[in-house]
Amino acid sequence: MIQANKRNWRKATEYFNKMDSDPNLALNTVVYSQIISIQSTHGRWMDALESYRRMLLRGIEPNALTISSVLKGLALANRWLDAMEIFDEYEIKGVELDVVSLNGVVDACRRAGAWEAGLSFVLRRMSPSSSSSSSSSLTKAASPPSLSSLLTQSANSFQQEKEKRGGVVGQQSRLKPNIVTFNTLIGACNTVEQSLRMLGSALENRLKPDIITYNTLMHICAKTGRWEKAIWVQRHMRSTNISPDVHTYNTIINAFKAAGQWRRSTAMIGYMRSVSVRGDTVSYNSVMSACSKAGQVDTTLDFFRRMGEEGLAKDAMSYSTVISALGQAQMWGKAESIFRQTYDKRNLVLYNSMMAAYAKGYQWRKATELFNTIQRESLRPDLFSYSIIINAQCLANRWDAAMKLYQKMKSIGKIQPKAVTLTPLLKILPELDKEQANEILRDAQELRISPQRLKVIYQISDRNDFSGDEGSWDGAEWNDDSEEDSTRL
Repeated sequence: MIQANKRNWRKATEYFNKMDSDPNLALNTVVYSQIISIQSTHGRWMDALESYRRMLLRGIEPNALTISSVLKGLALANRWLDAMEIFDEYEIKGVELDVVSLNGVVDACRRAGAWEAGLSFVLRRMSPSSSSSSSSSLTKAASPPSLSSLLTQSANSFQQEKEKRGGVVGQQSRLKPNIVTFNTLIGACNTVEQSLRMLGSALENRLKPDIITYNTLMHICAKTGRWEKAIWVQRHMRSTNISPDVHTYNTIINAFKAAGQWRRSTAMIGYMRSVSVRGDTVSYNSVMSACSKAGQVDTTLDFFRRMGEEGLAKDAMSYSTVISALGQAQMWGKAESIFRQTYDKRNLVLYNSMMAAYAKGYQWRKATELFNTIQRESLRPDLFSYSIIINAQCLANRWDAAMKLYQKMKSIGKIQPKAVTLTPLLKILPELDKEQANEILRDAQELRISPQRLKVIYQISDRNDFSGDEGSWDGAEWNDDSEEDSTRL
């Protein structure tokens, strides 16, 4: 019955809880493994770990399927140290773990950004010499709270086993990593060079890269703006007789977008057509985004029109991108016309884009009206909603209104100000009274906004009574993320 409801985790969990509370039923490893697998698959990692805890409290021994499902849950929770510990524990106990479990640990490391730890974990299972050579490269990370004290009553025996083995665990078996292992490691890399070394390691281990390998490699290239490398990877992919799919080309378009190569992104749509790969909504959204960021309004509108001609569904991102492009060009009237065509008027991203267009066009009344509509629709304005409407008030020299909105945002408690919110307020600092100005400066200091962004303050000779000292911030680590965020206003 649990397996019959595997697509509905709620029903499966409800049925499992009834079975688990029935004293006349003795649940076995298979039942617990099924519910843990279903919960992990649906992203319910807390439920999965709770089911695992209950399993252990009842003295039921997990099998390889149980462990792989638990490791999937730990990966979703970014609990990579716990994933390693559980893997080592059951390896010592003699449970024959498979490569799926190994990949679960690697995925946990990837999600937590612990790339070197995941690599070391794989290497020490490939050859005895690998472990010592890779351990020196491990990055010391802060250990999250361990689950072992909650999940298992055998923690003490596990520790004793570790001591008997001299603290070395996980080397008694030689699980051979598969291409999924290396795909996961590639996805965890921070640089193109690291990812290419992982590809080399996969080839050295006589593993055949698949389309996911190459798409993941190109994603790293796109993320770092290395469009030339993305093209190289795509060519290498073709040389291995693997045909690129739409996801491959979408990733290359994103690489062009990250590097500001909007012309190349538009040309890629034509190239895809020439190799019989039809672009999808994501393809066109990425091209439009690249053109919008480059200020190419006409090209953005052209691709928006072509989406309809190609029979592609326009989603919220499609409308948001073209509205943003028109807003940047201060064509708020045309943006308003397109906004009225949107199929989803309850999408906050669309409202934010339209508000930003009004703000750019100095239409503070329309922006305020739209902000009020958001609240009436119970959409709950987010950080960018408040940042945009505050910017609209500042551009209209409505300083008191801007401060009231800022203070209202802070009073909610769930929305914390960021540099994108403070940037327009810092620009109107001379117009604020002393108490308001000090509040803004204190918040700016807490956010570690750089002195370069605050230079306007120190250029105001007749307002030197503000709190804050530029010199006191020497050596601080700036969290100046407003360069990117401020483009949304």
